[in-house]
Amino acid sequence: MATVDLWGELPDVEKIKTPFVILKEQAELLTEKTDGLLVGEVEQLKTAGEFECTLDIVAPTLNNYHYTLIYLHYDMTLYPLNLSSGENPSVSCSDEDEFKKELGKIFKSQETQNIISKLLAHVRSA
Repeated sequence: MATVDLWGELPDVEKIKTPFVILKEQAELLTEKTDGLLVGEVEQLKTAGEFECTLDIVAPTLNNYHYTLIYLHYDMTLYPLNLSSGENPSVSCSDEDEFKKELGKIFKSQETQNIISKLLAHVRSA
């Protein structure tokens, strides 16, 4: 007797980008844009149905100095998620578009640009 498939058609997960994947892509772009002088590093922790991610800027030639730029907290549903950066208050993002918009604000902010330029100056003087 053949087993009957009661699952139906499963969703195409190729179309779903998790916040972790989006951060990884941006980390790789930072590494490329600085020719590897600074490296974007993303870590993910999973705890009881919740996910936490950080995006660090790493300076390999400065004894792997780490600066944590982004902190995320979300659950299995992905959104809404909480996004924090530095001393700024946490922001809630209701979907992927809002998340990307908020990330862009952080990456382009004067504070982040200053951190990157100062790290690059240290790297080049080492």
